[in-house]
Amino acid sequence: MVRHLVEQNMFRVTDVADINLDNLGQVLERDSVAFVRGLIDPEEVRRFKASFEKQFDQGADRPGTGETPEEIMGHLQKLSIGGAAQSGVYRPRFFRTIYTPLWGRDRYGFHRIIRQTCKLRNHMYGRPLDFAIDEVEDGLWTAARVHHYPSGGGFLVGHRDTVVPRVHEEVGLGHFYQIIIVLSKAGEDFDEGGGFVELDGERLYFEQECELGDIAIYDSRTIHGVEDVDPKKVYDPTSPAGRIAGFVTLYRDIRNAKKLYPGYLLNEHNEDLAQGIEFDRASGES
Repeated sequence: MVRHLVEQNMFRVTDVADINLDNLGQVLERDSVAFVRGLIDPEEVRRFKASFEKQFDQGADRPGTGETPEEIMGHLQKLSIGGAAQSGVYRPRFFRTIYTPLWGRDRYGFHRIIRQTCKLRNHMYGRPLDFAIDEVEDGLWTAARVHHYPSGGGFLVGHRDTVVPRVHEEVGLGHFYQIIIVLSKAGEDFDEGGGFVELDGERLYFEQECELGDIAIYDSRTIHGVEDVDPKKVYDPTSPAGRIAGFVTLYRDIRNAKKLYPGYLLNEHNEDLAQGIEFDRASGES
């Protein structure tokens, strides 16, 4: 059983400066997953969730692909259903992405949560705590967003991250760490499924053990995904019910990019492009 890893690998702090990066690095090297508790107030998460649910608007959904780089850096909501057509990589999924840029209006009362998490991210990368939060820095920006996996079957097939880690290497950030803000609790917000990481062939469903406001961290070696959320329920497209999680990934600013990935020729723009896949039109290689 791997459930014990949430407790075993939990760092309890109230300030990012209190995190021992050597210890955190050792835990991630050993188990490829770690957790942080105390940086985000669970009550603040509950207030965010209440606002998110009140303002939820299924009518704002855009297609899962086709947005411009400028649009993805603004208030954008899109519904991703399918596999290879959206990214050039066969990665079946069914979830909604809501971008809430830190330079825009704080529609859900989410920005304080995001900023605190960004400080953790920047501390881990050895950057100033305010790096790339309120503006583009070194060609990077914070893609602050919420992923909503609807009740009735929201999911993301298990996979390893490949795109953003390459971008991080190219810009000198070193190891890639995905940082997830736990915004839903298994048994309360949904009954079945949820976020997982695979360790030694076993799935750790971390939202069964985490509390609201906890932060999960894993590296590029980790197979992770979202198992079908409440598959026995009927999907209601007008409902915010299901599983949600927050992200502060550093994306590359590609508004003036000259090299684009292969799917650009078919789809114009999509999220993988925003994360920095490049494509040499002459060689046809990504």
